[in-house]
This record gives sequence, structure tokens and C-alpha cells, in this order.
Amino acid sequence: MARDVALPYRTDWRQMAAILDYAKGKGVDRAALEARFGAGEAFRETCNGLEQLGLIDRDDTGSVSLTDAGRELAYAPDARRQRELLLQAMLRYAPYRMPLERALANQQSVIDGPWVEHIWQIDMRLAQPRNRAEEARTVFFRLADDAGLGIYRRGVRGQTTRFELHAESVALLRSLLAPPPPPAPPAPEPASMPVPVPVTAPASAAPAPAAPTALGSALPAIAAATTSTAGSTSATPATPATPDAAPEAGPGDAPVGAGAGGSPSAPVAVPTAPTSASTPLLPGLPAGLSVQVDITAWDIDKIAAFLHLIGYPVRPRE
Repeated sequence: MARDVALPYRTDWRQMAAILDYAKGKGVDRAALEARFGAGEAFRETCNGLEQLGLIDRDDTGSVSLTDAGRELAYAPDARRQRELLLQAMLRYAPYRMPLERALANQQSVIDGPWVEHIWQIDMRLAQPRNRAEEARTVFFRLADDAGLGIYRRGVRGQTTRFELHAESVALLRSLLAPPPPPAPPAPEPASMPVPVPVTAPASAAPAPAAPTALGSALPAIAAATTSTAGSTSATPATPATPDAAPEAGPGDAPVGAGAGGSPSAPVAVPTAPTSASTPLLPGLPAGLSVQVDITAWDIDKIAAFLHLIGYPVRPRE
């Protein structure tokens, strides 16, 4: 919650620390505080200074409770930690922070009282009463001395009230007043890579059925002419035979495929028709193909019909 600026004056760190210590725990009501510290101006201005620095909260009845920063300061384990926390509280208070920032920017080791008052009244336009602004300079310098930043010098013999910064305090203030580093940019999301889709058929895919051939269209007619025992066929590559390679039947020989007594007895190898390398036996069949047909159950008329179908008519016996 924003507070109206009323520069702390007519108080010091000793009185502030006493109220912080008394308000430890759940806080304390106004009546108990006034009974302990009195109800005068010093008590009121001490509470105002603690509230301006963000160390206490006061409700409408005047009861006091510690803020998180005030609780941490009240429970500081040692004097060194207490000085560090007091300095942090001062730097959070804009009327104290701005003069210290200007002194660092101007590389000033001595801060004069009138210069601080000029910043408050002209640059920050706090519009503080004159007596409050003059005494507030003293409270500011004393608190900076208690925080370990330097030495408070009271103005005597024509010299102005001033504060002399320690050399080591300059480096400390630079580190505390440095702006925080910018947040790191978020890591870019990895670009999505396209998933390659295979365009070739897998090896396990079944091959497409071959186009029907002349021999395939003739097989039903051959099967219809056979008996209940079907002929099994197999195809193996072979070199096309020539007509001269086929032996001719001599006188007294049985017809092709006939055994003793004129009955078929064993599979007969049917030579292919004489073709060139580029001319197949039948349309749709590759060249150089040997076909074997089991004709053991066929009679001589069926064998002759089959040979005639594939272009090898059997010569009648003389």
C-alpha cells in the first residue's frame, strides 16, 4: 500500500530498534506502546520513521505489527546482519535511495545536507515543511552511519552538515544499486522435422496378380477334358528346344507318352516351340519357359489334344 511521504525526523535508530524489539511476535497495541515509550512527539515520529521504511504496519487504532522486513531485522542474529538489513531498508525508501544514487553517479565521497534537501524538495517535489526537511537530513545521515556506510559530520564553524562515505561503501552501494540482469530469453522450441514416408512397397507385400495369358485361358478347357485326377504343373527356366532335338517315332514305336500296350505311364516333357529370345511361346508368357504336365492318367486322345493345343500335333501312325 502506498504511503504519504513524511520524512522521518526527531528520531534515531536506537529508538526505532527499541520499538521493533518490543513489537516482536504478534505485535502490540497502542496503549501498551504509549505506556512503554510515552505518548510524545518522539514516539509518534519514531513510529512514522519505521512505517516510512516499511518495517511496521499500523492500523486505525494505532496498534503496531511488524512487516516481513521488520521481523527479519528485529530477529537479526548479530550487529553485522542488522546493519545489512537496515541498509537494505534504506535503499528501498526512495528519498534515501535517490541521494545515494546521485552521489555514486557524480563520484562524490561527501554528501552535503543542502544538496540532499535540494533533491527532496526540487527534484522529487516532496513539499516537506522547512523544519522537517532540515532535521530529516540529520536523521538520514545518522541512519547511514548506523548502517556502516560512512561517518556523519555535524556542521560547526560555518561548515555544513555532511556525510562522508567510506571507500569500501562505494563498491558495496554500486553492487546493491545495480539494476538486476535482464531475464534470460526462453529457449527456442525444437523445430518439428517432417517424418519421411516410404514410397516403395514393403518386401512382404504380396505381388500383384499377373495378367491372364493365352495358356491361362486355355487351362479350363484342358481341366474339363481330364478325369477326376488333376494334372499338376510346374514351371522352371530352361533353354528353348529346337525341333531337331525332339526324337521322331520310328516304325513300331508307341505314340509320345504311351507306355507298353499304348497306355500312358509317366510324365512327358513337352518341348517349347522354336522361338527367338524376344518371341514368347504364347502371348503373355516369357521366353525360355519349360512346361511339364502329368499325363499318366490321360488317354491317348487327351494327350494328342493337349499337344495340338500347344502347337505340337502328333503324327498319326503309318
